[in-house]
Amino acid sequence: MSRWVHSLPATCAFSRPFESYWVGTVLLHDEDQFPSNTMSEWVRHGAHGELFASRIRAYYDPAHRIAAYVESGTDISNFAAIADAAPPPAGVTTPLDLSAVQLGGNVHLGDTLAHVASAVGLKSLHPTPAAGACQGYSVVGFCSWNVKACECPTGNYLSDKRLGMVVFRAGRVVALAWDDGACGFG
Repeated sequence: MSRWVHSLPATCAFSRPFESYWVGTVLLHDEDQFPSNTMSEWVRHGAHGELFASRIRAYYDPAHRIAAYVESGTDISNFAAIADAAPPPAGVTTPLDLSAVQLGGNVHLGDTLAHVASAVGLKSLHPTPAAGACQGYSVVGFCSWNVKACECPTGNYLSDKRLGMVVFRAGRVVALAWDDGACGFG
């Protein structure tokens, strides 16, 4: 399952972008778009001796070629929707219409950079170009925790702080991702 998800090209651009913009709390209920009951669920454990376990739920929309996953665990919670996804191995996903998945209520797969800027109330956005194997992709981030900048606050792990990432290729949104552990441990 994880090999299939990581083989999808747009996932290589899932990283903390240089440019991130505050969008308030609109990201905090985006996970509700993905059902919690699914036929496809796995438990992943960390390396020997590492206290880490996560549950992964996977979805695939064959009509629109969209893949999605939700991972929640000991200290993480992240999820994503990826356009133009190759079909998964048989039996590893739950079929689901993913064509209406949106980030923050207004950003959809296939949107243009100008539409995304308008949807979040900004005149323009400045995506960070991806490097290495991800050339041709760029990413912009949106955060829920700081009006002035999306720098992580110091202190303990902040699971209520969500980073949303929008990945572009050829001027269009090709992936949406959310990370609740973006600030990690202070």
